[in-house]
Amino acid sequence: MFSKGAKAGIAESQLRKAVPNALFVDEHHARIESVPEGVMRPRWSVLIPCYNCAAFLEKTLQSVLGQDPGPAGMEIMVIDDCSDRDDPAAVVDRIAGNRVQFFRQQANVGTVRNYETGLHACRGQLVHQLHGDDLVLPGFYREMETAFRRFPQAGAFFCESDYIDEAGKVVGNTGKELAETGILDNWLPRIAQAQRIQTPAMVVRREVYEALGGFDRRLDCSEDWEMWIRIASRYPVGFCATARAQYRTSAGNNTSRSIVRGTLGRTQRAMFDIVDGYLPPSLVASIRKPRAVKLALDFCGHLPKAIDRGGFREWLRLCREIARFHCGPTALRRAASLTVRHLWKKRAGQFRRSART
Repeated sequence: MFSKGAKAGIAESQLRKAVPNALFVDEHHARIESVPEGVMRPRWSVLIPCYNCAAFLEKTLQSVLGQDPGPAGMEIMVIDDCSDRDDPAAVVDRIAGNRVQFFRQQANVGTVRNYETGLHACRGQLVHQLHGDDLVLPGFYREMETAFRRFPQAGAFFCESDYIDEAGKVVGNTGKELAETGILDNWLPRIAQAQRIQTPAMVVRREVYEALGGFDRRLDCSEDWEMWIRIASRYPVGFCATARAQYRTSAGNNTSRSIVRGTLGRTQRAMFDIVDGYLPPSLVASIRKPRAVKLALDFCGHLPKAIDRGGFREWLRLCREIARFHCGPTALRRAASLTVRHLWKKRAGQFRRSART
């Protein structure tokens, strides 16, 4: 095991001591066994879970293979959750041949258990989960490895992410947590209050998963946020200012599917119940209200999609979800603004189309 240095700050170190690892050794978290001694280990394990996203998988693989140090330094695995609308195996064979290992579930097992397959199989010291429609930009693995070498006390490092649409156009950015690479101070309260990390931006030491277990099986969305909180509750976390990932906001990603199913709000509340159960009570009390406000504002951003998908009924359902988190003037103004703006754009588009015909 690696030592936890003092750079995370005294107060946060005390918070971490209040959360025992034993809380996460139960039926809700897969036990990740350590790699047996004597087994040759690459530095990197890149795990690419996918489900019906073969149209994007080629670019995902190319973004990794363009930085490939070779099999001795990196193992690459694609784990398919029994896709039923495309053929990711054909993409892997065409793009990577035998360089990439391919696993296919015999039946759809869900996001968490699909990723567990890769966690159990991988041998690398650093584990990177890169969904089959996301990307990393050149230099990602080099810069991340440098960060871990400079700050060996870190259990995980992450970087900024671009938000890209289905065409690959950048439509937003998470921003930088630090101007220069380093350990984040007072990180646990910040990540517990708001999701600040997109999954392709995060790299975790495998021994952290060995200590804390896999992703929580009770969650079908937000399982990544819960894991980042769990890691921050036990280990220092760093930000790499010189690497960048890209997260695709497509209709097929897990968050979008949860919105379509109408389960996102319920899952978020379940996740809060889970983390509130192991975080120190004083921390939970301090973040509960700002966390609810932030999530309500984030949900407002999905209102245009709800209108396009199901009209007034879907819009109203999502508004009710928003109100369950927070119904203050800030959320109401944002919901009204986004709704009116989107309806105006739709009406203007209809007018332009009718004018051309």
